[in-house]
Amino acid sequence: MNDISEHIFDQFSRLCLKHNLICAGDCIIVAVSGGADSTAALDLTRRFCLEHSGIRLRAAHYNHKLRPEADAEADYVADLCRKLGVELVCKERSAKDDIARSRDGLHAAGRRMRYRFLIAAAREFKTSVPECPVVKIVLGHQQDDQLETVLMRLLQGCGVGGLSGMLPVAPCPGAADIMLVRPALDFRRSELVEYCRARGLKFVEDASNLDERYPRTRIRQKLLPQIERLFGAAARVGILRSAELFRQTASEIERQMQNSWLKTLKSSWPGTISLDFARYNSYNSIIRLGILQTAARQVWRSAEYEGSPRLSYVHCRTADEAIRRGFKGICQLGERLAIQLWRDAVYLFIEYNPAWEFSLAAGCAVEIPFVGRLETIILPSEQCILPPPLGMLFINADIVNAGRFIVRSARPGDRLKPLGLPHYCSAFDLWRDMAVPPHRRKSMPVVEADGEIAALPPFRISNDFRITTATRRGLALRLIPAVVDIVMPSS
Repeated sequence: MNDISEHIFDQFSRLCLKHNLICAGDCIIVAVSGGADSTAALDLTRRFCLEHSGIRLRAAHYNHKLRPEADAEADYVADLCRKLGVELVCKERSAKDDIARSRDGLHAAGRRMRYRFLIAAAREFKTSVPECPVVKIVLGHQQDDQLETVLMRLLQGCGVGGLSGMLPVAPCPGAADIMLVRPALDFRRSELVEYCRARGLKFVEDASNLDERYPRTRIRQKLLPQIERLFGAAARVGILRSAELFRQTASEIERQMQNSWLKTLKSSWPGTISLDFARYNSYNSIIRLGILQTAARQVWRSAEYEGSPRLSYVHCRTADEAIRRGFKGICQLGERLAIQLWRDAVYLFIEYNPAWEFSLAAGCAVEIPFVGRLETIILPSEQCILPPPLGMLFINADIVNAGRFIVRSARPGDRLKPLGLPHYCSAFDLWRDMAVPPHRRKSMPVVEADGEIAALPPFRISNDFRITTATRRGLALRLIPAVVDIVMPSS
């Protein structure tokens, strides 16, 4: 066997054992594109698994069908896995429509599609092997990828987290129960090419990797070779050492961030998070910006949006400075995200048009976007005990024509005469008095019957729809707020 392939395999094995990248009992999925990096990663992982018992291995390939040679590459990967004796999970789907809708281009859209597929494949693997403690996805990223990533993020103006580069092991974005493993980060691209040739493994060349329209390709083809020509091979070592130092710094900041985040978080709803202003204001600027970024990711996740929010650093700094000065208006943070100081809290939320309307029969329920579930229950009047339980209202069902309601979002000019008051009031003023934050008032539900506002769940009912001694049937309106799972920030 060629010495270079044995040397690389020995180094690969030491890295896996030293950092517990691949362990006994693991279920391993190797993402294989057919290029030299992933082909080498598959063979190295397969050999490691043969020498260490109790590891289950599969390969996974996603065909975006974007290039004429994509089908041939998928056939090559299938043939490679047959020769190596590795089970293959594959999927093909045209990415053209997804990319056309993408807000951040071909590469990012393709990456999201691949990760969705890999997460689904990992979860299916876990289901088929219940005793497996963890599923890990092995990626073929190598040292040149790491250098390109660090340089690209430096040019983008990233902080210490971004300049840390790719981690050898990290939770999968959007799937914290699945780990991403990069055991080839210490190898140069040329070494993995040599490994494949020494092992007699063919691989495919992706022509798009040479397309200099993409920033990463320009860094690969132009910037990195120029740095090495001007500063020698030591420049690579220096960049990687800096990334490691940034990683250590980012880890300490992350530790402080987790503690600060838990102390600052007040409450959450779908599309909204509130932060304790006094706590937020007591931290330094790095922690404050970290809290904003964490809150933005949580809000994005709660709204079930894909990927991560695109935050503008300039907007974040401007908003942070405005909030600390006590500015009460809405500040933009980036794509669809805004922030506002109100009373003793900072609200970070998704801006959207909440105009919606549903027809609802008595006794039925409806899911309200970003609010929760509104349930209606017909009850005999004697069961409509006043005052009603928290989160519930009772109205007179006898006077509702055909027992049907309209449930809709708030509109300018909405007014009703609340129970107990002699005059009409603006719905927005009532929500303000009930401490509903300004940005949420336009999404609060309005229950309308026969063209009149009957109730503002879960706070007030109209005096015209009150329960009286003559009432035979009441209608309970119960608003069950949507629940949001808050996850700890992770590096």
